Amino acid sequence: MASVRATIASLQVSRGLAAAAIGWACGVAITYAIGSLFGPLHGLGQGGGWSSLRPPELARLVLPAAGAAAPIAAAAFATYAPPGRYRLIETLGLIFLLAIPSEAFLLMFLPTLRGRGDDRMWLHPLELACVLGPAIFFGALLAFHRAQAEAAAPEPSAE
Repeated sequence: MASVRATIASLQVSRGLAAAAIGWACGVAITYAIGSLFGPLHGLGQGGGWSSLRPPELARLVLPAAGAAAPIAAAAFATYAPPGRYRLIETLGLIFLLAIPSEAFLLMFLPTLRGRGDDRMWLHPLELACVLGPAIFFGALLAFHRAQAEAAAPEPSAE
């Protein structure tokens, strides 16, 4: 139990959370940029603008933005929170490799969990949990594993 506390104490949480916030903002910006070129935001300037979007259309924008931003934010946290030097691109690839199949697996069972005909909410909390949960879980797990590996590494001798 003491080693777990020491491992958690070695994490630089404020640095990791700052990196996660920047990663989240970048992920949302990238999603909306792609959405404005190809998706439901395309042509917003010609019509009624943002006021013409109804809640179901907004929900179609929120889930992709959260789905793209969560792995980027989790990878940024897993890169910058543990002590040591890690590469963001490698971490991002690992988080995507782990989180995206997990999200797909959870979303496959979502109609069963949500119930049929439950359209009262335009964004159901289960949908958001299925999209955000795996990335956050694997990002925290990877950060903890890296901090534990740094704590177990032998100190270099000064010769």
